Amino acid sequence: MTDKGMIRIAILGFGTVGAGVYQLVERQKDELEAKTGRAAEVAKVLVRNASKSREGIDASVLTDCFKIFFDNHHAC
Repeated sequence: MTDKGMIRIAILGFGTVGAGVYQLVERQKDELEAKTGRAAEVAKVLVRNASKSREGIDASVLTDCFKIFFDNHHAC
């Protein structure tokens, strides 16, 4: 990774499109880094119910607090 820092991605929703975007980013992390010179990660995924179990995603990535998308220092 270069000194430019990491690309942190937020996804709004984990339905068909959101889950597809998440899987695409996860599958193509190496290619994204090769093309941009920066590592990429999905930082958070906004969902209605963060306590609901979902396959294929770490629960720590899920949030139901929309305020963190506007204020990185906001704790929900």
